[in-house]
Amino acid sequence: PCIQLRGNPNSRYILSIDPSFSSSKASDNFQIMLHLLNDEERTITQVHTYGVAGADLKDHLNYFYYLVNNFNIVFIIADLQGENNNFITTANESFIFAKTNLKLEFIEGDFDSVDYMQEVTKAKNNYNLTNKKICYRQKFMSDWIRKANEHLQTQIDKGKIRFASKLLSHNNLVEKVLEDSKLPEYKDKNGKPVEYRDKNGKEMDILDFVSLQDEWIVQTKAQIALIEPKTTVNGVMQFDLPQNLKRSKNPERARKDAYSCTLMGSWGAKCYWDMTY
Repeated sequence: PCIQLRGNPNSRYILSIDPSFSSSKASDNFQIMLHLLNDEERTITQVHTYGVAGADLKDHLNYFYYLVNNFNIVFIIADLQGENNNFITTANESFIFAKTNLKLEFIEGDFDSVDYMQEVTKAKNNYNLTNKKICYRQKFMSDWIRKANEHLQTQIDKGKIRFASKLLSHNNLVEKVLEDSKLPEYKDKNGKPVEYRDKNGKEMDILDFVSLQDEWIVQTKAQIALIEPKTTVNGVMQFDLPQNLKRSKNPERARKDAYSCTLMGSWGAKCYWDMTY
């Protein structure tokens, strides 16, 4: 499949969130990623990505709303440590969600537990797609980071993690996308629609938007390739960028937020399939 600006109603998607609320352009990206589920082969394919550093919270909320309303999302996994960093709760309380009576809820269950299958059963009993009880708060603890990275490595080796092809490489599909798709709707503080802009504030048209999605596939692969596993003196496994890249404060510096979303997407798909089948 190619990258998608709007999901197929008959398909299902995993959404992962790695938030960053800093106002600095040199900060981490606020990253959201969508993976298409292939139940038959148990594979996932990255088809849509959002990543912006230093943007306003309302921009993240608008884009999140756009994704929830244009893709059949069946599971959301997010790095939301603590109530003060709970983006989903903030989204539920926002005007854009409240006016459409859209509310997302968290499922009960701890997929990091040593008794994994018991927690899967617990989650299965309260998961409810109709009522949007589909969210899971992932804790980035050292044991989970190791398990999730080992799982991701296995999935990559087996060809279970896939990346959508560039849409602009398929001329026969571009015209259809231009007819059927539109940019995310943004509004100013007075509720008036404004043009969608890229991370540098430049107005974008639909072709720019498609090109950006194509580029995110390339960037995600590059981020995954940069991750270095190492063991601390205490025997804890870490997965991070090389030290020379981490020290950079340049707004165009190397980041690992797309890798983090891929990590959560891979783990979230495993949990979802174990929970629903």
